[in-house]
This record gives sequence, structure tokens and C-alpha cells, in this order.
Amino acid sequence: TIWLTKNNGSSFEAVNHFDSDIASIEVTWSNPDFIYLATYPGWWDKKHLYKSEDGGTTWTQLDHDFSVIEAYILPAYNGGIDCTVDVNGDLHMISCLFEGDASVAETNRKLYDIVVNPADWNAHWISDINTERVLDTDRMAIHGIGYNHRIQAARSSDGSKVFAVWTDVNLEEFGEEIEKVEFPDIYAFGKDVQTGMVTGVTNFTKYTIVEGSCFWMFTSPIVSETTGGMDGYHLPTTISEAGPSELEAMEHFYVNGIHFSEEDFSIENFGLHSANSIGVDAYPNPANSFANIEISLENSADVVVT
Repeated sequence: TIWLTKNNGSSFEAVNHFDSDIASIEVTWSNPDFIYLATYPGWWDKKHLYKSEDGGTTWTQLDHDFSVIEAYILPAYNGGIDCTVDVNGDLHMISCLFEGDASVAETNRKLYDIVVNPADWNAHWISDINTERVLDTDRMAIHGIGYNHRIQAARSSDGSKVFAVWTDVNLEEFGEEIEKVEFPDIYAFGKDVQTGMVTGVTNFTKYTIVEGSCFWMFTSPIVSETTGGMDGYHLPTTISEAGPSELEAMEHFYVNGIHFSEEDFSIENFGLHSANSIGVDAYPNPANSFANIEISLENSADVVVT
């Protein structure tokens, strides 16, 4: 249920009931009457997106099927999702996906920027994810509490830049055998939605005093923009450290230096790779209604035949 207050929280009224948990709610910064709301029924259940054009009084469900993602038979969302709205009014759902079909051995966990407007949507790959989430029952759970990759979405003040921030393990440092996100570093990525240029992915805590210990990371949904010696986009971010027991207070720390300059937005066609060598064989040729196609690549890659 979503509740509305018109007196700074003195009282609330229920304005709409949704049949599943609310994953994220995002107000369009340029028009506060336009609101997006995403529900999260479960990992393998169909996700629903709603919009309001009157400040949350009434809601309309968008007819988008987020269960169809290229390279997945059954894309599952593990709860790692956060949203922001850009200068164009498009919703960016920064989402961690994995393969939910039991017949597929490879988990294929990846981070996507799912860009949505009322008419259409597209999923843009950001990064592979090296590890699995920590469950409450895992030995590395903190006082019996598991955690995921802490997916965060942020934007510049004018909405022209969109950022994704998350935690993952640097396997080169901690070992390829690590399967869970038990030694989390902070990774970030930026996109200029007007030019299409991106920053690429940066591990900001590699070789720092907080390397592998960035638990319960949180990033401000709006970045800090400065000029001068450190001009650019600063992503205010905190991490937390649990007390010696579940009854003792946590300590919270500000992580300085998560920052992109304007010059960092220098990569185009991010995630698009051309094969150095490719061989194609089709038989029978010519074919009537059925043909076999064999494709040989120099390196492993996703292939789409249309």
C-alpha cells in the first residue's frame, strides 16, 4: 500500500494498494506529478511497473514484460534494484539479474540499466557480476543477516548523467574461488543520456584501506557537482561496520573519492564488441523451410541470429 501525506507526516491516507512488495518508487524531478513505481513479487515472478500522472492519486500499470531479456531463458531479479529518472523523463532501473532456469548450469549474473518510458523499454548491459549474494544461512552472513550487491542508482542535478553503484569482489585480489560477495569493493559506472557516452566500470576501493570491507554500502540518489581542482560528479557514499554482537550499534563511514570527471565520459558503443574472426556455414543451401547454421568464433561471445 502506498500512503500520502499532505501535512508533513502528521497524518496519512492510503491512496493505492498493490498486490506485491514495492521495490522502488521514483518521482520525476522535472515534473513531480509524474511518478514511477516498481513492484517486486519475487525472483522469478513477473515484475510490474506503474505510473501516476497526478502525484500518486491514481495509478496505471504499464504493459511491459521484463521477463524477456536477451541471453536469459528465465531472468530472475535477486532484489538488487534501484531506480532514478533522467532529464528525458525515462526511468532507469539498475538491476542485478541471473539465470533462473534450473536446466542452465551457468548463473550468468549481470548488472543492467533497464531504461523505461511509458511506450517502450530496453535493457543495457553494464557489467558482469563476479559473485552470488550472501544468504542468512551462509557462514559469512553478518550476525545471521545476509546481503546482496547493494545496487544503487543516482543522477546529476539536471538528470543528464545517470550512475550505477554496487559492490562486488575483486577476484584478482581475493581469489577466483570466491563465490559469495564476502569481500565487497565499491564499483561505479556513469552514462551521459544525451550523448550516449559512458565512463566504463571503476573499482574505487581497490588497494585502499576499505578494500574488501564495504558492507551495507549506500549512495546518495543525487550526486554532488563541483568545479575547480576536483570538478565533476561526486557520488556521496557510506559503508557500515557491524558491532561485536547483534545488540551493539553499527559504525558508519563516509567513503571519499567516488568521483567521475566530465572527461571520464569518453567511451562510445559500450558493451558492443566485434569478433576478430567469424565463420558461418549453412546447410542445406538453398533451404526451403529448415536450415542448419554453424557459427565459429575466435573467442566466446553472445550471438544473435535474425
